[in-house]
Amino acid sequence: MKALARAIINAAAFLELSDDKALDPELAVQALEEIALHLSACTEEERKVLAEVLAEMRANELETGPRPDVLAFLDSFLVSFGLADEAEPLEPETPPRINLL
Repeated sequence: MKALARAIINAAAFLELSDDKALDPELAVQALEEIALHLSACTEEERKVLAEVLAEMRANELETGPRPDVLAFLDSFLVSFGLADEAEPLEPETPPRINLL
């Protein structure tokens, strides 16, 4: 299921992040809306897998020289596609550290 989630996320990223000269913006929006429509029928398990893959993709992006536009896309994916009510962190929260030095 992770392979399918990764394919959907990559396709959506291509449509969202492509330059207007490379892709007709109106057609990109139509395709993104179609993706969102189908994702609205996701089961809870499918949403969980999407969140896991997004976290993996975000971690990989951070390791390979982060691109701000890609990170913003990954961070907002679940909310943008109606899979979450508000932005939820993709990485587990760690307790705050007290910096003594």
